[in-house]
Amino acid sequence: MSYRVEFFNQKVMAEVLGWPAGIAASFAVIALRMVEHGPNLGLRHTRAM
Repeated sequence: MSYRVEFFNQKVMAEVLGWPAGIAASFAVIALRMVEHGPNLGLRHTRAM
């Protein structure tokens, strides 16, 4: 099955892209895992969301 990560709207996307580099990198890694494996990654990866 193929998954996609989409932003709610342009304002949310701009906010996420404005995060500090380390936080944005962590988000990018989790988002890539969600694209590959789906949204059920477990608490270790999705607790903050």
